[in-house]
Amino acid sequence: MSEAKPSRISRFLSFVVGALWYLIIFCTIVVLIFWLTVMLGWVPAQGKIVYSLPINVEYRESTDVSASQTGKQLSPFAVIGHSDVIIAERFTKTKVSFFMVSIVLPFLIIVLLIVYQLRLFLGSVKQGRPFDRENPKRIRRIGYLVFVLGPLTGIWNWVMSMKYMHQISLPGTSLAINKGSKLLVNIETDQHLILLGLLILLIAQIFDEGVKMQEEQDLTV
Repeated sequence: MSEAKPSRISRFLSFVVGALWYLIIFCTIVVLIFWLTVMLGWVPAQGKIVYSLPINVEYRESTDVSASQTGKQLSPFAVIGHSDVIIAERFTKTKVSFFMVSIVLPFLIIVLLIVYQLRLFLGSVKQGRPFDRENPKRIRRIGYLVFVLGPLTGIWNWVMSMKYMHQISLPGTSLAINKGSKLLVNIETDQHLILLGLLILLIAQIFDEGVKMQEEQDLTV
């Protein structure tokens, strides 16, 4: 009995995921080389590390002169504040190392693991074994990894906001860490990753039931 040929979509997805796998490996190597060169003393003259932190800025109310006194028409809207602060710092060995270890490398490693599990899954599908016993486990691992990305980013944003908030001076404003970044109160930071992770875990459970049904059917034949 000849094996079923893989469909065009499975071959295409395998190609895309394979290309993504090598691209991420290349990016990881470039990041490590950059980190090594900085550690050896090279610092770009105009280099900066940019953070976007969930620090809420609210402008304090001030007593404005009325329109009747100035003869000018008042603006139809008022700018109350904004929900993040962007900080740009100069490159230093310590700051580059902290940025690499705390966010860049963990993110790249998690993405590499996700793509690796996806390659294994698509590889079995391409070989005509979509209901391989390992596939639900691979999908479940992908779900856990995607789920972790949300809280990981939220925790990093919260820690960095706590670190820099007291160093920021903006006259006429009040600063506070966004409630959404306090994970114990309300998870809003990258919540789409958390929901996506839960959805993938649900798909893994459904796929696991499908594998069991397939095994039972094979035993009865």
